[in-house]
Amino acid sequence: MKRFLFHCGQALLALAVCLSGLLAIAAEAQQMPALAPGYARIWILRQYEPSDSLRTPVMYINDAPIGASQPGTIFYRDLPAGAYHVTVDSCTKDVNQDANLNLAPGIQVYLEIQSLSSSMRAWGCLVNEDFYVRQIDPARVRIYLPQLAYLGPR
Repeated sequence: MKRFLFHCGQALLALAVCLSGLLAIAAEAQQMPALAPGYARIWILRQYEPSDSLRTPVMYINDAPIGASQPGTIFYRDLPAGAYHVTVDSCTKDVNQDANLNLAPGIQVYLEIQSLSSSMRAWGCLVNEDFYVRQIDPARVRIYLPQLAYLGPR
């Protein structure tokens, strides 16, 4: 009986932890400012994975720097509707390494910064790491959110 109660207690504790995380996310989402008319929101995240690079390459929107990509974080940027080119510093250039977006008013787009380490050293690169900008599904973002530190608007 004691063993049964112990396992029930563990299950309740795990449920409480999960619910508190979901409530925190819901509260955070309620605190988000509404989009201004004619604007769209770009969310940029980077997962923390122990085997990935901890480097913090600079990200750009239309060649203007918007900040460093930090592992385990998410932030957003509100932009007027229009066409945008999102890039991230990388050791080498590769196909489909950046993202081209056509933003309509009121939409939200989710981008993920991904790193790729290579065993082949590129000329002039001290570290064999390339970074990519990928558009991802909002359903995946909801899975990643509890693991990410929210940085607010950038």
